[in-house]
Parts: sequence; C-alpha cells; structure tokens
Amino acid sequence: MHGSTPLLYAIAKNNQDIISLLLDVDGVAYSQGGPGGKTPLLLAVGLGQDFTVKNLLERGEVEADSKDNEGRTPLSHAASNGDLSILGRLLETDRVEADSRDDAGRSPLSYAAGKGDLEIVRCLLRTGKVDADSRDRDGRTPLFYAAMASSKEAVRYVLETKRVDVNTLDVFHQSILPGMWPSYRLWEGPQFRTAETHAALMDTTELLIEIGGADPNVRDNRGRTLLWKALFHSHVELAEYLIKTGRIDGPSNFNDIAGRTPMDAFANELDNEGLAMKSALVEICDGLERLRVKSND
Repeated sequence: MHGSTPLLYAIAKNNQDIISLLLDVDGVAYSQGGPGGKTPLLLAVGLGQDFTVKNLLERGEVEADSKDNEGRTPLSHAASNGDLSILGRLLETDRVEADSRDDAGRSPLSYAAGKGDLEIVRCLLRTGKVDADSRDRDGRTPLFYAAMASSKEAVRYVLETKRVDVNTLDVFHQSILPGMWPSYRLWEGPQFRTAETHAALMDTTELLIEIGGADPNVRDNRGRTLLWKALFHSHVELAEYLIKTGRIDGPSNFNDIAGRTPMDAFANELDNEGLAMKSALVEICDGLERLRVKSND
C-alpha cells in the first residue's frame, strides 16, 4: 500500500493491537487519505471492521463523512456492503449526510436498493433524511435499481413511501419495467437459468404494475414497449401476463418507431435463422394487429 500511513497499514492487516496503540498516540493523522483517497475510516468500513469503526468514530477529530476518489463516503460503502451495524454507527454520529451523492450521482439508498438489501433500505428511509426518488447521472432511481435486482421486498418498501415516480425515464429513455428485463432470450443469460430468478422477475413486474401503477405501454427511445420486447425476446409468460392485465394499448405495442412489429424483428434477427416464433406469441401478435385495425376504424 504505497503512500499509506502506519494507521492505514494496521487497518489493512486488521491488527487491533497496533490500531489501538496508534489511536492513542498524539499527532496521528486520523483522517489522512491513502491509495484511492481512502481514509482510515473508509478503509475500515470497506473491510467491515466494526470495532475499528467504533474506535475511530469515538475520536472527534475523525471526519465521518470523508470521500474517496470516487466521491463515496463511509456511509455509501456501508450501504453497498450491506453492513447494518456499521451503517447504524455512522448514522448515530449525526456527522454524516444520509443522502450524499458520489461522482456517479448515486446515494447510499441507491446502492442498497441495487443490492436488494431491505434492511439497509428500511434503515435509510426511516431517517427521513433521504430522497426516495433521487436520480443518478444515468437518471436511475433507487426503485429502478431495486427492480433490476428483482428484489420485490425492497421494491414494495420503496413504493410504500408514496414518494416515487414508477414511470420515470432514465437518460436512455428507458423506464423501470423494460429496464429490469433482459434484452436477450431467457435461456441465453447464465443469471436467468433458474426458476427462482425468473419467478422473482415476474413477481417484481406484477408488484410494479398492480401496486405501483407502472404503465406497461411506455415506449423507449426506439418506440418499443415491454410487451414488444417480451414478444421479440420470447418471454412467453411475461407476454401472457401483460395481456391479462387488461392495461395494454394495442396501437402503442404493435410496432416501433421504425414501423417494425415484434414478428418482423424476430424474422429478421440473424440468431433466429431457422426458428419460428412460438404459437402463443404469434396469437398475441395477431391480437395486437386486430386492436390496431379496430382503433383505426
């Protein structure tokens, strides 16, 4: 650890005897940063050293809200690490900003939501000092990240604040519903090969629509809705569920801004050579066509 102080070295080695000795020495740089801009407190939080964090925070000279080279605070790291004990210690000091933003514009709540960590999400929201609908530089909110983590518990808790926009768009003009689903067929992604993962995606989708009021007809910057993508990527269960909600607007879901229907796009996809769209999906596409024609009459 080039550029480190003796205290940083001791913390890196988790040598509690040396740490305690150094903390009692006059003139020790309690908050001097080392590699990556990490102060002793930041390093201890990152390593999950609860006892060291406690000892450091008891020194009034320690900067509890220091930032590393990415603009992240000890609270931000505790939130993303899921360390409830350290998070609580930091909040109890009243010397940290609960809603601080790093260089990417992400808050501690954003990181906790992205990990689907309900306990950390609950702890931060209960402070009453965080923006439940904060947006990072990509325009994504904590709810967006919780949905991408398929954490229905965290999604439900954030929705219950009544302080979030479930239909918000990120800078890529992507809303939460299509953003949380994979942009490829379920069997192609290793993280989507388990029944539990697929079930979590479906449960979270239902929660966003039925409890949160998410609009399944929102179109992305290519004019594609969640149903359009479900049909194109062969997500049969998702497509059938969306139809059953009774909230699908036929014309909005029929084609994208290039005028392509899911069937057109499927047929023109090189990876689909020799494949036929599943009959259940063809029936849905035909139904959308009938709705489109009816709306034009």
